[in-house]
Amino acid sequence: MCEPLAVIQKVCMFHVILLLLLATLSGCSHTLETKDPSRTQVVMVHDGDTITVAFQGTSQRVRLAGIDCPESDQDYGEEATKTTKGLALNQDVRMTG
Repeated sequence: MCEPLAVIQKVCMFHVILLLLLATLSGCSHTLETKDPSRTQVVMVHDGDTITVAFQGTSQRVRLAGIDCPESDQDYGEEATKTTKGLALNQDVRMTG
């Protein structure tokens, strides 16, 4: 009597593994696409809310939308700059707007 239940469990486990494998492979296919022209890299951090990116062959100074950090010479400005450097410097980003 337990045998049909064991077969169902094996079939379900096979389907779960197959779905995970397909999800992994479909995620890999995105890396094979041509480079998105809106993607770029952060090359400099000026302060907590201003960066420079290398975008379409030029350097562009960018103000981060929705972020308001103290300037570098204000209270906590140095900490804000260090945090943004740690999070963004040399990272790939997407330009929208």
